[in-house]
Amino acid sequence: MNPTLSQFSASTYRVFLSDLHGQGDVFDYLLQEKFGVVEKLVVDASSGCNALESLYRHYLIPGNTVAGTVYGEMAHVSQMLKLLLGFKSQRRFWPVCVEVFSSCSWILAIIEQCALRGEVVEGDLESILLLDVQDRDSLCQLVGKAVHCLLTYRLYIVGDIYDRGANAPEIMDKLEKMSSVSIQWGNHDVLWMGAASGSLECIATVVRLCIRYGHIDTLTKDYEIALDSLKQLSVNCYSDDPCENFIPFDKNESWSAQTLAAMHKAISIIQFKLEQQIIRRNANFSMGERLVLDRLDIDAGEMEVNGERVELTDTKFPTLNRESPSSLTEDEWGVIEDLKSQFVGSTRLQRHVHFLFSNGSLIETDENYVMFHGCVPVDEEGNFMSLSMAGRELSGSALFDALELQLRKAHSRRNASSCKYLSDVAWYLWCGPRSPLFGKQQMTTFERYFISDDKYHHEGKNSYFTARNDTSFVQRVSVEMGGEKDSIVVNGHVPVKLASGESPRHAEGQLLCIDGGFSKAYRSRTGAAGMVLIANNENHQLFSVEEINSSFQLFEI
Repeated sequence: MNPTLSQFSASTYRVFLSDLHGQGDVFDYLLQEKFGVVEKLVVDASSGCNALESLYRHYLIPGNTVAGTVYGEMAHVSQMLKLLLGFKSQRRFWPVCVEVFSSCSWILAIIEQCALRGEVVEGDLESILLLDVQDRDSLCQLVGKAVHCLLTYRLYIVGDIYDRGANAPEIMDKLEKMSSVSIQWGNHDVLWMGAASGSLECIATVVRLCIRYGHIDTLTKDYEIALDSLKQLSVNCYSDDPCENFIPFDKNESWSAQTLAAMHKAISIIQFKLEQQIIRRNANFSMGERLVLDRLDIDAGEMEVNGERVELTDTKFPTLNRESPSSLTEDEWGVIEDLKSQFVGSTRLQRHVHFLFSNGSLIETDENYVMFHGCVPVDEEGNFMSLSMAGRELSGSALFDALELQLRKAHSRRNASSCKYLSDVAWYLWCGPRSPLFGKQQMTTFERYFISDDKYHHEGKNSYFTARNDTSFVQRVSVEMGGEKDSIVVNGHVPVKLASGESPRHAEGQLLCIDGGFSKAYRSRTGAAGMVLIANNENHQLFSVEEINSSFQLFEI
């Protein structure tokens, strides 16, 4: 039985991605493939009919020709026209048809008759009978082109466009040109937003990550942020230090590994000092245990961790004031202030961050879906955890709202010296124990650089990631976040180990985690190159992105 038009008519698809992490090659592939919505349309429109599915694939998805099949039969024309008429309620239907069929405008009269009648009948197609099979095949190809033009979708990126990969600026340029995009910020996005808002801690962390992952060009070329002052500091203070713990993961042809290692260590020490300052001036963050520089015994080459004295692998801290570990030297202040002026003054970066603010938020609900990047922080009993904000204990959606408001204020007042600490909230969202974007008890960056035993690198996940398997908990979260009891919660942030059989579906499918490992750094863990969730008004499908012979393909999960 042929599907009715109502099964695939004119609905705008919703596409959900997360954790792109600057991986431009996968994003470009998905953009070219319309993020899989053509595949979803084929499945929806064919309604389980194998013959229809084969036909639609041939005319809508290149390379899907079935050997031995003769295309261009009258039945094929009829079915392709039925598919096209499924979009007749769209405002763009006639403009698209007029443009696509300009070389055979006579077909417009047939389409008009079918559209008015609401169906395709054989009598309308008499003139098409006069065409040979090659011409009818060409006509079907034009119909497929029109369908492609009419197929619309809204793209949701559930956090983390930035870091790990080198192409975040290029991805942002392409997102700016898209007509319908919504971004639910991730912790890496907010880190860059904080840096663009003038947060010294966020700036130091962004620079450190770019050097660590070998993507220094993102700063120097894409955003025109020079690192000359940082390089000079590294020469002055770390020229006799091999900085073995700070060798970047990837090489950069324009910089020697030793130079980058020294710069990496220099900015890391600045970051650790600035973190101590932010912790001390924000008692409500309750992060005193992360005052790591206070627990160093440099003479003994040790650090106190949870009551234990642990050996350090590096004891060279030439800029550390033992009486005041969080104090920056004059040269360090010069470096971070120079970087701040460049981050705040970078035209392209500010444009991209403005786009993130204008088209994004910490949370969004859309009909049957609730989207946020990481988690809703909860305790072991599943109770929403609170954070003190402006003297009020806030949790759940109220905490999301307060954090977002302060983040927006910080960026809007980035040039006001009296408001320079408003952006502290961006750093807390990056790594705070009750941050809904971080979802861990602590970020052990210092320990990972200076302690070899990985038992001291443990960060501890929030209880949300255990509770999300419980349907009643997910329903409570959905309602709290502004959805319905049966809304589907969509998260990212935690890579799903698809290769090991881990499912992205939790709580009987009411919560979906769609971090499929776009970043090359995570692909060995996930066994995929990303994940795509596609939905219409009736249902949704999950696809993994697989890298095969240096190209990408979508496979339904």
